[in-house]
This record gives sequence, structure tokens and C-alpha cells, in this order.
Amino acid sequence: MFIHYLIRNNRFAVRDYNPDAPQAIVLVHGHNRDGEDFAEVAADLARDYRVVVPDLRFHGLSDATPFDRPAGIADLAQDLHALFAALDIRQPILHGHSLGGMVALDYWRQYPGSASALIIDDAFPHFAAGMRLFDLFAPTVDPGVKARINAKSFANAAAGRVPVSVWESILAFDARPWLSSIDVPALALLGDRGWVDAAKLPEVLQAIGTSLIPGVQVETFTNCGHFIALEQAERWKTVVRSFIDRFARGIEGVISTCVKYHK
Repeated sequence: MFIHYLIRNNRFAVRDYNPDAPQAIVLVHGHNRDGEDFAEVAADLARDYRVVVPDLRFHGLSDATPFDRPAGIADLAQDLHALFAALDIRQPILHGHSLGGMVALDYWRQYPGSASALIIDDAFPHFAAGMRLFDLFAPTVDPGVKARINAKSFANAAAGRVPVSVWESILAFDARPWLSSIDVPALALLGDRGWVDAAKLPEVLQAIGTSLIPGVQVETFTNCGHFIALEQAERWKTVVRSFIDRFARGIEGVISTCVKYHK
């Protein structure tokens, strides 16, 4: 079910699963995609958590109200911040796929300390040599899954709702200067046939500085392309849930210790 919010002069479509759960997980989609990409994995996580899945400005069922300047990643992160305030979301576990991962990283830059964990899903701190922009699938991908992914991407691109400036901001994005400031649990998900081919993955990871995120947990999905939650949903759910559950138990342990200490 969609809930619509008028925020920053734009109407946003938001899926809000299990809204009474205390811990919120926010899933942010990629360029020319929408929140429907997370339908299966969101339903699984919503058994235990609040799961919020917005359509970014210019995408899906959200409006495409232009800014008075060329729109970019920083603007989309500001939209998220305003949306969280409207939904009373505090310290979310923030997940972003592709463009959404860059939005999540920029959200941390603008609002440091305002997320309790980050999950960066086949997104990188910046583009580097050896990274691919097209045919982001493993040879073994299910043809039906590939067809559905391509159909949506092509249809959304043809609609022309996303300004070229957003794509330009993706190509120019560089989060390396603030990666070391990320002091919350972080998980990086990588498809070995996503933006980077498996053979080039080690050198590109070194070049783009993923290791600059302190204590980041990196999970590589073998024979998987760019759309991990759609191509390998079961393993995605296992990896992400394990990370979140362990993190959530840690928070509960801290709370219990504090209560015991103050008795």
C-alpha cells in the first residue's frame, strides 16, 4: 500500500511495512528504478522490523517537481531527510542500491550520525576505470528476471522523468573524503558481474576506497549482476538479515547493560 507525502514541494510515494515496529529499515532504489524492486525482500524484513521503501523524486509513483537548479544526489539525500522527519523515523538502518547507495553515502555526509547502520548495495564511493555502465547481468541470470528488469529500466528511461543532471551527479560522485567518518556498522554488497567484473574487482575496490569505511563488512555475490535483491533474493535476505539481526541484538545488549547498571 502506498502512502503519499507532500514534502519539499513534491509528492512522494512511500511503502511503509509494519510501521509500529521500533527499528526502521529504509530501502532506497537505483536510477530509473522504484521501490517495487524490494517487494520480496521488504516483506521478509517486515516480519521483525519497520521497512520503509520510498520512490525517489523523479522516480516511480513519486512526482517529478524540478528544483530551481540542476538536481543531483545531494538533493535526493535532502528529500530523504525531510521524509524521515515527516514519518518520525529516527536513526534508521539505511540501505541504498546503486544510485540509492550514493544517496545513502551523501545522506551521511550531510547528516552525520543520523543513521544507525549503512548498507551499500552494488554502489561505489565513486566511478573508476574498469567499471561498467551497461549489461550489468551475470551470464547465468534467469532470462525472465533479466527481461523484467530491463523492461522497467528502459520504460523509465524512455519516459524521461529523471533529469540528466542526476546521471551526471552519479558520474561525478566521490564519497572518499568522508568515508572514514562512518562510525556505524556498514555492509557492502557486491555482484561479481555488476558494475565491476569479477576479475577486476580487487583492483577496483582498492582504487575506489571501499576499505576506507572503518570495519566495513563486504559480501560478494558470485554469478550475480547489479540487481542483487532481484537476481539472488534468497541470499540477499540471508546476508542482510544476518547483518541487521546481529546489529539489533547488539543495541539490545547495550540497552540491557545500561538498565542493569542504573539499578
